[in-house]
Amino acid sequence: MLLLVISPISVTHANEVTETGPYPADSREETINNLMSERTILKTKLSMVQKSIEDSSIDTNITDVKKVKEVKELITEIQKINDNLFELGVREVTSEELARKAQITGIGPMAVVPTGYTNVHWETYRAIWVKDSVRYEVQHIVASPKGTGSSSISQSGTTVQTTNGGVRAAATGLVVTSAKEGASLIPGVDIAITLYDAIKQAISDFSSTTEVTNITSSFNWDYNMNVDFMYVKKEGQSDTSQYLSFKSSEVFGAVSWSIRNFSYKKGTNIVTATNFITGSRQYKNTPSRHKNGSNAVTAYLNPGSSNSAFVTKLDFTGVDGKVFKSVTLPLFSFPTQIQDS
Repeated sequence: MLLLVISPISVTHANEVTETGPYPADSREETINNLMSERTILKTKLSMVQKSIEDSSIDTNITDVKKVKEVKELITEIQKINDNLFELGVREVTSEELARKAQITGIGPMAVVPTGYTNVHWETYRAIWVKDSVRYEVQHIVASPKGTGSSSISQSGTTVQTTNGGVRAAATGLVVTSAKEGASLIPGVDIAITLYDAIKQAISDFSSTTEVTNITSSFNWDYNMNVDFMYVKKEGQSDTSQYLSFKSSEVFGAVSWSIRNFSYKKGTNIVTATNFITGSRQYKNTPSRHKNGSNAVTAYLNPGSSNSAFVTKLDFTGVDGKVFKSVTLPLFSFPTQIQDS
């Protein structure tokens, strides 16, 4: 038997004609992925605003009308993206479809998603890729969390950090995030804010060169994962011929902070500030091969090639460059491994 080894670079794209209309396979898949990424950012922001309204109502018994309006606007934007995704062929994985998938037997692990989820949202879409004039259909089965801290792909927590040594406000980060795929750093939309950025609006005589000591900060952090399972078959074959060829993930979320107290120099005096200074930032880190169907086709044709691109580690770094939370993220071989909390 002749074994043909295919390089990832040699996978080409072709036009795809589907029920949703003629789209170039690569640009249609890319469009879907970009919309899903935009939706992820909006959902994170929505969660942050809703949490802010909840906290404010508890503290003051007053609902912030502007924030309520922002929630409505964000929900509208998310729904528009959902409508666009539907037009592009993205569908929720229904219980009926799951039942049909569960009855399938054949070659390799099928695109079967477990039932009974309340905190995980499952979607699917397909794209056509071409290699050596042969057309391959890639089916994406995508899992995303419905709520923070409610499943194996979404967790949250609170960490308090105390720093006694003196630091210069503008030269010291308050919170920074970083993510890795294996040993490699993954670029992304990361948090990067200094103590000076956080404090300058609250204290008028605070400068970028002010020395700060005895800092106590409370951080509320969360992470959420979008996980993509890609199943490949030759176009026209039954789904019984599908094979799970590639898995990948991205991580996103937010960190909010409350600086409970700190000391700083004002002239020759040391002043202790006890007023809460709060804020929040979003982040998102995505491996370059996440949801990219060419990698699934390559792995399908060459089983010895790389078959995953997971975010493996997430670090939250606080004052003075000290990591206050390090998270080893879960890896998934099959959809059935993703569970509600």
